[in-house]
Amino acid sequence: MTYLKLHLLLNYYPAIFAALATLILAAGMYFGKPGAYRAALKLLVFVFLLTLIVVFLGEFAGMYAGASEGPRAAALERHKLTGTAAFVTVAVTGIAALVANIRLRKRPDVTRRAQAIMLLLAALCTALLIASVLAGRSIRSAAAARADILINTNSTEMENNKWHA
Repeated sequence: MTYLKLHLLLNYYPAIFAALATLILAAGMYFGKPGAYRAALKLLVFVFLLTLIVVFLGEFAGMYAGASEGPRAAALERHKLTGTAAFVTVAVTGIAALVANIRLRKRPDVTRRAQAIMLLLAALCTALLIASVLAGRSIRSAAAARADILINTNSTEMENNKWHA
């Protein structure tokens, strides 16, 4: 399996798990369940580790992409920019979640402010990961829809006239 196929296979999971962690955090805050907060923190650490793998696979796959100009290169650049922003946000959130997990072992009390900050970071991660996934999906369609190629329909019309006349 190539780096690109692995990247495409794993690309959606950080966004899905980050959205799940955001929902768990919000539900934990709403219902006042500290266990949900801990579970969401562990899930955010997992999202960070998974995103790290996806980013490195994407970098290795990008070495073999070979697009230097045109719509595919622009879409690839857009995916790289949103992916970098998402990775930085996920890294900050993952490290904050790891620190919060370690802190919860020593002091199990959690302030609403800390929960709100983690919820905000998780929501930001989710939004940027989804934007990166959507930008990545546009690479294939940009490669298929080249603007500099005109399709000549005369041959199709001639075939239709020949066989259906």
